[in-house]
Amino acid sequence: MSSKWGISAVLVMALALGACSIHGGTHETIHPPTLGQELVDLKRAFEAGALDESEYQRQRERLIESERTKGR
Repeated sequence: MSSKWGISAVLVMALALGACSIHGGTHETIHPPTLGQELVDLKRAFEAGALDESEYQRQRERLIESERTKGR
């Protein structure tokens, strides 16, 4: 009978601590990358050989055009 109480106590404590971490945690704001950061990342991918020249230029133009249309 005492092992049932022990298991119950552990379960209750685990649930209580779990609820604390859900509601008592810190809040982090995630910011989308800037155009500059995306261009730097794209350049690094190109330099690492992940993209060929035409794909790099195509993606670069897509990013720049996307930024231009945001301002309208």
